[in-house]
Amino acid sequence: MAEEYQLRNKPSVPEYFRYDQIQKEEFLSQLGNYTQEQRSLFRKICDYWEPDLNFDHFLKQEKDGFSFIESLVHSLMERLSNSRTGLILRAIKNGELLPDRIILTEPDSTRYYYYSLENEYQRILLQEDKIFITEKYLLESGITIPNDYVEEISHSHISNEYISKQKNNIRILKIKMDGGKPIYCTPYTIEHVIRISRENVRQFLSSSQILTLVSKLMGTMNSEVQQQIGHTDMVFWNKLCSMLLEHREDVLMKRKNFPMEIYHHISLLYAYTRNGLDETERVHQENQAKKDEMIRVCKALFDRSDPFLDQVELNKEMEPGLKKWQDFKELFFDKCVKLKNKTGLPLIVNIGTGYIHRDHLYVVFQNQLNDTSRELKEFYRLEMEKLLTSGFRGEVNVFSTQSTFQNSIIDMINKNKPLLSALLKKPKLVSEAVLLYGKKGLKVQSPDQIRQLLDKYYEENSTVRFKRLDHLLELYLMHIYQDAYEKLSVWRRFIMRIFGKHESYLSIFSGAGFGNGDRRKTTRQAQGTYRASAVYLQKEDIRSTGLADGSAKPSYKSSSRKPRKSLNTSKNYSNRQVNRAWEEFEQAMHKKDV
Repeated sequence: MAEEYQLRNKPSVPEYFRYDQIQKEEFLSQLGNYTQEQRSLFRKICDYWEPDLNFDHFLKQEKDGFSFIESLVHSLMERLSNSRTGLILRAIKNGELLPDRIILTEPDSTRYYYYSLENEYQRILLQEDKIFITEKYLLESGITIPNDYVEEISHSHISNEYISKQKNNIRILKIKMDGGKPIYCTPYTIEHVIRISRENVRQFLSSSQILTLVSKLMGTMNSEVQQQIGHTDMVFWNKLCSMLLEHREDVLMKRKNFPMEIYHHISLLYAYTRNGLDETERVHQENQAKKDEMIRVCKALFDRSDPFLDQVELNKEMEPGLKKWQDFKELFFDKCVKLKNKTGLPLIVNIGTGYIHRDHLYVVFQNQLNDTSRELKEFYRLEMEKLLTSGFRGEVNVFSTQSTFQNSIIDMINKNKPLLSALLKKPKLVSEAVLLYGKKGLKVQSPDQIRQLLDKYYEENSTVRFKRLDHLLELYLMHIYQDAYEKLSVWRRFIMRIFGKHESYLSIFSGAGFGNGDRRKTTRQAQGTYRASAVYLQKEDIRSTGLADGSAKPSYKSSSRKPRKSLNTSKNYSNRQVNRAWEEFEQAMHKKDV
């Protein structure tokens, strides 16, 4: 229903803003007698096209165009207020009631009376005698609100939830009180009404006799009650008002001369705090239900046979929560998918266009590597066989240079392994998954052991750079060549040996640029880090293959062609950066797993 009301923060522009100069003159003439300066000022205000205009800003902008502009604005707005077409909205600033906004409205509109009530409550808040706005008050103030603009509600409806939902709506409320005169206010000024009630109850308890009785009835000390009434704690005020209502006769006996209206304030505060506590409990239960549903979704993702799922599948898992709460999806992503810290993993990790439970991420990564390694070994073995049986014409192939081989691996992964491709672009995220698996899956406590696990996948002393792809997937060209060579016919192998092709390929594929073996580690250094060795050339024993009587000399020449950007983009890091990264890693190791 809120959309049917005008909104405080989006006021509609009065029709006369659109009038030309002559029409504006006629409009003002219908309202009353205005001086030429007032008419000119009215047109200038309309030119801003803001029916809710900042008072100080307008004066600052137009001070050079009008003499005594502040006085002129006050005189114009007073005349417009008499015609119920506008007013100056005031606000309390440093204990004073000062002009705040220039409000222009349609004649006799709801907005005019809405802001008139707000001005009255601002005045009341500065008075020593703080009262509600009743019909008597409006009559004495010369404010006559059309009955069609007034909506009746019960004081039992007042709550924080009601205020938050209605605060921005332009409405005139008439709050019915049990045994008391109705109160006039707006959704925005309900908070002023609550404040007025609290001030009156505090004044009531200023009597030492009342304070002593109340403290006794509440089972506490006078000083405790005095301290609590200075705050707005819902539980205390509900207990206080409940007790005052229950022991009304006993309490009034102590202050016979106090106005009976005090119990209107007490009754209003009791309803407001009771509703507030009920809302708090309801919100708590709803939040717990949302939390339980999020836990259920996460568990369902953990229990899946296929741990990786796309957005459609995730939406299906969230469907029960989405039917109950409109904000469930947003809440789920904020609590379960969004990474809140620089380290660690959210419960559900977003990879590319899909999602996976964090406890499965490392195993999935490892399986993806193993499957890809096995498939590509077979693929490149067949490609190598094609090369060896192609008549040795020297055409360009995937084994021509290190660059072409690496690019071929990238292309194959991008084409056939989208999940692995996405993971290889997130080395830091995968390292967090390794850390989590080490702590929860392997129960590893030592940082050294975790480093050894990380060393399987990352460059030395780094959790932000994967190993070169052929090393990561164990696609060593010497091994691929030897496997392919073994599959050749005896005649083909004999021809290759006779013409020196075998020794030539051994020499090429044992070169440093092709990385024919996995790296080794040296002993741990004093500062607690491992230095991975350079890629050693694997010494192939030709005699063990039965292919020749001697060993081929490895070539150290590498391709001068610049390779294209790979999946695991690398950069050089200083020793200081490396050491700092490991320090952060050790700290992460000892963090409590959430």
